[in-house]
Amino acid sequence: MVLSADFLAINVIDKLFVNSLYADSQTTYKVNKAQSKTFFERALNRSKDDNYGAIADLTEAIRINPQYSDAYFERGLRKGLLGDYSGAIADLSEAIQFKSDYISLKEIYKLRGMSKDMLGDKYGAISDFTEAIRINPKDSNIYIERGQIKVTLGDKYGAISDFTETIRLDSKNIKPYILRGLAKFDIGDKYGAISDFTEAVRINPRNSEAYLMRGMVKEVLGDVYGSISDYTEVIRFNPESGKAYFSRGTQKLTIGDRKGAARDIAKAAILYKQQGNTVELELLNIWTSYRNFVY
Repeated sequence: MVLSADFLAINVIDKLFVNSLYADSQTTYKVNKAQSKTFFERALNRSKDDNYGAIADLTEAIRINPQYSDAYFERGLRKGLLGDYSGAIADLSEAIQFKSDYISLKEIYKLRGMSKDMLGDKYGAISDFTEAIRINPKDSNIYIERGQIKVTLGDKYGAISDFTETIRLDSKNIKPYILRGLAKFDIGDKYGAISDFTEAVRINPRNSEAYLMRGMVKEVLGDVYGSISDYTEVIRFNPESGKAYFSRGTQKLTIGDRKGAARDIAKAAILYKQQGNTVELELLNIWTSYRNFVY
């Protein structure tokens, strides 16, 4: 069959037209991508306090390029800073759907998990943190996040496992030692708790929180002088700790040092008043009334 000249001409014209449309679409795509990137970069250059301005820029970037994963991530981050966790989750879910040029999926799942946690969706948060860990099992901070949620859900053993993994990955971080110590105390492992708090003190000898926690466990175990020593260290590094003064005062009373106890408990009362800590002050007053103790 011989094709006519007219048919061949029409076919050539059709191809040229299609190629022209493709070329135009590619040009439009490149222009739109450049424009959306301009808005994205302007959002990044805004100060940390200008979240609304940044969100407006990112919204425009997304309008121009609806598959802009990085813009969804950044907008989700800004919404989270403003307390709009539902909006943050929606944006981060879009960021997961589209391929990001710069942000790792681990970071997106991690941030979405934190947003879910803030909304009270603990199991959803654990799911996202678990996915982030699957993507990058060497990020120690994600284990801490997941472990803390497990504590609130009552899964103390699961929490201890996560804090232990954090320590394996970052043995110089005192936070997982303190958290693991608290979880161990909750399951009745008091000496294990003291061991973790002691390690935290070894890493940072000026950490008042570790001394306070260890002192409280020693108090439960009946180690009066050991607890007094730890509370004294708390006061040395954090002289505004009313809890340390009150706890040391009660322990001094146990060994018959009524004057020392009175001074410490009076100091605790002053600090609670200055700090507006009405709950602790009320507890202090209840305790002194019950013990018929005048400070």
